Amino acid sequence: MEILRHDFDYDSFMEAPADPDRPALLMLDYDGTLAPFVQKRDEAVPYEGVRERVHEIAVTPGNRVVIISGRPTAEVQALLGLPESPIEYWGAHGWERLLPNGVTESYPLGNAEREHLTDAALQATSAIGSDEDALEIKPTSVAVHWRGLPEEDARQRREMIEQIWRPLTAGAELELHTFDGGIELRAQGRNKGDAVRTLLSDAPPETVVAYLGDDQTDEDAFQALRELPRFTHRACVLVRPELRDSAADLWLHPPDELLQWLDRWMERTRHDGS
Repeated sequence: MEILRHDFDYDSFMEAPADPDRPALLMLDYDGTLAPFVQKRDEAVPYEGVRERVHEIAVTPGNRVVIISGRPTAEVQALLGLPESPIEYWGAHGWERLLPNGVTESYPLGNAEREHLTDAALQATSAIGSDEDALEIKPTSVAVHWRGLPEEDARQRREMIEQIWRPLTAGAELELHTFDGGIELRAQGRNKGDAVRTLLSDAPPETVVAYLGDDQTDEDAFQALRELPRFTHRACVLVRPELRDSAADLWLHPPDELLQWLDRWMERTRHDGS
């Protein structure tokens, strides 16, 4: 564990009084944070010990647990494997929402963006073939992966996809984003930061808030949390094997330090009356 900002006091944050009248909101990215990256995306199960801890936090009074992912909500819910836990899911970088009671919400995508994303998927298939591990089609984006490829092959794939996708960003509200092991053509207008703002829009200022994430898409969430100064007990936590430039307060190396964080959060929650 490494403190990244001099004004962040980890012990003070974790020792904030915990009781049902003081809510706690724990927001978690999935891939790269709760689960390691793997070449086959449908095999990205959580680190050992994560499920049990997340479930216990979610069922403890005063806690609210939200998973915020680039995956579709149904997909990340299935991978996490806690269907009975009262967990809320945001998917597709803030375009989809699945509430604990099963109610789903989604934000509409424009026709032009939808058509361009369909074209992008066809062009990528033509360029790299129909490898299901390489091409990922989401509700509001298309991604091409190169995790596991030799470095030169990965570089060539990235350059090729950037070349064929970049013209599509000129005719619709789409933007290119690179991530750890791939590139994504994504609809503009929403990101993980929007999910954070929505979740905190009616939360009382005494709420203890944390967001844990690993890649550049999580920086939008970190920034959104920093833009809400009324929440004085808050933490932006970077979870990844290697440190990178980030707006986070704290860096955790998974899985051990991640599990230690979750254990400490549970201890904080149980501090009063357990």
